[in-house]
Amino acid sequence: SLASYRAGMGRTQLLLSAHPPNARLHRVGSAPSRDPAQHSPLLLLLRKYVRGGTITNVSQPRWERVLTLSIAKRISSHKHQEYRSEWDFRHTQGSQDQDESEVEDISAPLVKVELVAEIMGKVSNIILVAEDGTVIESVKRVPSSINRYRVTLPHHPYVAPPPQAKRDPLHTSINFMAMEIQKATEVASAPAWKGLVGGYAAISPTLAR
Repeated sequence: SLASYRAGMGRTQLLLSAHPPNARLHRVGSAPSRDPAQHSPLLLLLRKYVRGGTITNVSQPRWERVLTLSIAKRISSHKHQEYRSEWDFRHTQGSQDQDESEVEDISAPLVKVELVAEIMGKVSNIILVAEDGTVIESVKRVPSSINRYRVTLPHHPYVAPPPQAKRDPLHTSINFMAMEIQKATEVASAPAWKGLVGGYAAISPTLAR
């Protein structure tokens, strides 16, 4: 989870999960518990690039379950930080957790990153992207052997999910809706609700049913 603070609104906890059957993104009342002995490569990099930073923008493609948090943080180049994925955190665990409230060095260069949450069922992912558009790290690494179109590996360009060629559910008519339902029932002998899922953006199977 990410904790954010805004004057006048207080602290907010945002839960991001790429767990296959339970992928989700929403606000929670308090930070969920976790095993303090587990430090994933992405978590260590979030501490470097995100913790103590400022959220400069929040964006979401229309009807897509993808949320992008743009974050800026001043990071001292002389500060010794080892966040490589092959680094064994168990030897220096205490030093990584000792200071949750880092003091910002105003003379340090401003580093901008994007934290992208893709909530898409089994292929959900959480990806940290550099300012130049390359992947820094992700919850799930996706090589070309799994997806040639969207390789999600460190130092590779981040490729956004392809847009779906579906109708806008807020700009439709009863005739178009009937056509999509008829198409599904005739071509695949599918139930009517699948015509809504296949023909309209932002319509999940649960909502369509």
